[in-house]
Amino acid sequence: MITEKETHGVFSHKTPFAIAVVVIWNLLFFLDFFNIITNDLSSIPVGSGALTALGLLFLTCLLVLVSKRYRKLVLKEGKELKHIRKRLYFIMITCGLMIFIFYVVSNIQWFDIL
Repeated sequence: MITEKETHGVFSHKTPFAIAVVVIWNLLFFLDFFNIITNDLSSIPVGSGALTALGLLFLTCLLVLVSKRYRKLVLKEGKELKHIRKRLYFIMITCGLMIFIFYVVSNIQWFDIL
């Protein structure tokens, strides 16, 4: 009984998948951080790395919702889409809004406004 609970765990996704997502997410944000340090510090610190990271997270959630093969790759045995559907929608809405806001903010000509 205890070993059965340990194998299923609290989270619905597989551990290697979660590790890969976190590593890729951090690498993409590190690219933006590296660009800020080496380049102009007066620019807005939302670059292509942050937008790509958010876009990949949005796409990952969408693929889990749509594709049964991808869902099988991501979810643990015994877990179904109904266990994480609300979280996926929340992540997609959040990422979509952030992508939109970051894209708009990074493309505004600040010197024309001020």
